Amino acid sequence: MTYSRRENKIYNNNLNAVSIIMPTYNRANTIGRAINSVLSQSYKYFELIVVDDGSNDGTEELIMKIRDKRIRYIKNKKNSGACYARNVGMANAYYNYIAFLDSDNVWREEYLSSRMTTLLELPEDVGGVFGATALVDAGNEECFPSKEICERMVGYSDNEQFLKEMLYGNVIDTNTIVIKKQAIEGLGGFNVALKRFQDWDFFFRVLLKSKYKIIFSNDYLVKNFLQSDSLGKNDKEYWKSLIYFYTTYKQEYKKRNCWYECIINQFVNQRVKADKQDIMDFIVVIDEDEREETIVYLRNELFKKEEKNIGLWKDNLKLWEDYSKLREDYNILCDRFERNRRIRNVLFNWVLLLQNEKFLNSFLDQNNYHRLVIYGYGILGKLLISKLENEKYDIIGIIDKKLHESTVNGYNVLNNYLSMLDEADVVIVTAISDFDEIKNLFSSEVNIISLETILESLVNDMKK
Repeated sequence: MTYSRRENKIYNNNLNAVSIIMPTYNRANTIGRAINSVLSQSYKYFELIVVDDGSNDGTEELIMKIRDKRIRYIKNKKNSGACYARNVGMANAYYNYIAFLDSDNVWREEYLSSRMTTLLELPEDVGGVFGATALVDAGNEECFPSKEICERMVGYSDNEQFLKEMLYGNVIDTNTIVIKKQAIEGLGGFNVALKRFQDWDFFFRVLLKSKYKIIFSNDYLVKNFLQSDSLGKNDKEYWKSLIYFYTTYKQEYKKRNCWYECIINQFVNQRVKADKQDIMDFIVVIDEDEREETIVYLRNELFKKEEKNIGLWKDNLKLWEDYSKLREDYNILCDRFERNRRIRNVLFNWVLLLQNEKFLNSFLDQNNYHRLVIYGYGILGKLLISKLENEKYDIIGIIDKKLHESTVNGYNVLNNYLSMLDEADVVIVTAISDFDEIKNLFSSEVNIISLETILESLVNDMKK
């Protein structure tokens, strides 16, 4: 499976030595810098296991020129990916502590000393320490995780807190952690089937299943140089790997009541565009009874994106609807979204008027409307009745096709007694639907007006 061109088996009684695993593939131009950062560590008790994943660019010759007995070189017979290479390294590690450094990244010279000092000072049940990293891309540096997340994690004291953080996205860069071998034994290593999010999956399992605690150190002792062909970097695999993660850990999300929030946040804020197949695969992850609400929400959020992407998202969302076999067709979902938008607008105007000590009274009194019928007993209908029932207005009754009782909360239900509308000065329609269609239900002698129209008129008058 593998062969070694040089192995220096250092049997050492130092229980605090570290096995550093460096996977590489065609990194002859950067691996020297990475190895120098290891050999320059102020903490000297380590071995460096370079796992060459089938390089053909002279990497092997370069390694053989470095004369340091702490370096061990293993070459895979064929290119099998970064996860496989790391697993090979872990399987060949001699020491009780494991660290990882990719061959295009570097550590500051105090990195190992800082990690080991922290680990050795903490209780035995602490199995690993990780920190932040500086992502370097074309000369620009960006902190990972963000400073906000780092400040939050400083106060975390158990794995459950880190698990909740990890549900929203990975926070542990493989290059920043030193971990006890016992903390990762029996967990299966890195998932070789994944091309993206390998570290997210691996350390999520560590946090979930290991008996050891993981601790965060708020430092920046690692530089991660982003490469266009970095090990594990493949945008085509982005959604495939993401869907795997959500499918595998769905119940962990649900246990912590953040399933819906996390997947929607990821979909809306993703950096890699999803194609039609991605969306078809993604929808399968979501429970059938959640899909309709998801589509309406996504339509609202995604249409806020730049105009050039709207056509793509329309096509994708239409495909999503077809694939989900929803009862409602596309137009009904759009109508439902529009209805929710109008309800929010009515409530906004309602609050705005109350804040300015204005409401329906002036409108009703101006038009001599004192005997009222309320059409619609939903959220807006109930709010309107609660506002008016203690004032001078007489609420004759309520009309709502969903009500089958003769009375509700002391008010007559007039669904079958429309003749009583002759006694009313006005019918106020609170239902957010087709007003003209509702108006046609009544005779032309009945005054009918929508609550939506009244509030918009009052707000416009107030702004003049």
